[in-house]
Amino acid sequence: MSKRFPFSVGDRAMHLALIAKVHGIASAEKYFEDLLHYEKNYLTYSALLNCYVQEKDIEKSEATMEELEQLGFIKNAFPYTEMMTLYMNTEQFGKVPLVIQEMKKNGISLDIYCYNIWMRSYAALSDLDGVAEVFNEIERDHNINTDWSIYSTLANIYINAKVLDKAGSALKEMEDKMKETETKRKIKYRLAYNHLISLHGNLGNKDEVYRIWESLELAFPKMTNTSYICLLSTLTRMGDIEGAEFFFKKWESVKTFDDSRVYYPLLNAYIEKRWLGKAELLLERVVDKGDKLNARTWEALAEGYIQNDQIQKAMEVIKRSLSIEGNSSWQPNSVNVLAILKHFQKQGDVKSAEEFFKIRV
Repeated sequence: MSKRFPFSVGDRAMHLALIAKVHGIASAEKYFEDLLHYEKNYLTYSALLNCYVQEKDIEKSEATMEELEQLGFIKNAFPYTEMMTLYMNTEQFGKVPLVIQEMKKNGISLDIYCYNIWMRSYAALSDLDGVAEVFNEIERDHNINTDWSIYSTLANIYINAKVLDKAGSALKEMEDKMKETETKRKIKYRLAYNHLISLHGNLGNKDEVYRIWESLELAFPKMTNTSYICLLSTLTRMGDIEGAEFFFKKWESVKTFDDSRVYYPLLNAYIEKRWLGKAELLLERVVDKGDKLNARTWEALAEGYIQNDQIQKAMEVIKRSLSIEGNSSWQPNSVNVLAILKHFQKQGDVKSAEEFFKIRV
């Protein structure tokens, strides 16, 4: 950048993050080392910390956090949130409450993200009393707006712990908070509806799933592919294949652009139930409409053929997936490749095995 428009320290921090993403952590470290003294402040140190957290490098993350503290750069919850995220991602759940203690000792206020991670850490430790204590603290903290997301986290924790009565209560509170926000702030949260649909699905509440979907359609007349993916995944997970088929057809009639992710829930449900005829018809219909399927979609069908010992069909589908334009770097799952080769080995079919290798090359 020219001298007329010099880099700000914020620019340096963003540049560091970009270097780590494109060129790797070593290049990002070298960039940080070469910064001028005044450029090594809260922003660039935080960017470096985030890089280490992304790499799940505990030793360097902790060392960077210690430097931030020694230099007096920590003024908010962000670095602590980074460390808690690291500990959750590396399954060191017991360290999260220790980070919370450190925050409180240093007079750093907890935000909603801290509370969410703190609750999830106790859930990971199967400490539901700890979860309840954190939630009680949230309710006492006047600086925290207990929005729908905190109840979503709470409901998910209780669902996974199979405490269904408390999960149901949390979902009711979640929906009430959504309505309260919509009334007071005139803001609607599409993501909140998607969470409600998924969580009610996890409880097996099919009627509630349909009711929330109707509310979502009223709130957002133009539905997104993401919402359809959420609904189809939920319905197939509950075993409501007929409902999923109905909404898939509805999506086909209203979609503004193609999205192969929308096919997955129904396709995977068919394959799981070994309804390969339906899976074939689904993909044929999609292709006939002129939509393009990616390689992973075809491989899902190949997996179904492999499970049903229809190896020649699996080979043909994998061949098709490898021929997709612009997909030269994609390779089929090694588990599927091994299953096909084992089949040929068992049959003593050297010719087919060689043909399969030619396809892959």
